[in-house]
Amino acid sequence: MSAQPGKKTHLTACAILPPEEVWEPLQRVRRLHDPHVRRWMPHINLLYPFVALPRLDEATREVAEALIPHRPFAVELSRFGFFTHRKGRITLWVEPDPVPPISRLHASLFERFPECDDTARQQGGFTPHLSLGVFLQRSQARIARDEIEASWAALSFEVTHVSLLARSGYEKDPFEVVASLPLGG
Repeated sequence: MSAQPGKKTHLTACAILPPEEVWEPLQRVRRLHDPHVRRWMPHINLLYPFVALPRLDEATREVAEALIPHRPFAVELSRFGFFTHRKGRITLWVEPDPVPPISRLHASLFERFPECDDTARQQGGFTPHLSLGVFLQRSQARIARDEIEASWAALSFEVTHVSLLARSGYEKDPFEVVASLPLGG
């Protein structure tokens, strides 16, 4: 059974969070280049915006059910890419490798929450990524990427959970983990 369709909100997200022991290299880069570093912890969004706050308890059960067929898997963060946004801003990101297990997670969740389609509507479809910074020009993003790559040591971690995140209605309030749901049930 799928959660009842309804309004989605930028106050909630369904995401993969790297374990805190690998955050520092990510945060070091994000503190320099990401204006949202205080609002978001390092994350790979699966569904964002996600369900309205009053539906979060029901959605938690739905997400837990969707994760039952999925097993934990290892990822490595070592390759960088860019998104160009409608207003010309450029997002620099690092790609989790391998992509297929994350894409399968996204597909399972999207099937249950089809109204949360923003991540699926990205140019080229769903692109798993962890944002590192936002730039006004592609040349600035390339310079930052080249500097980061020069000293980057690939980060590896096991994906064992999917997290549901929420924040209060204030735009600058940080997201908090409201549920951490294990892969495999």
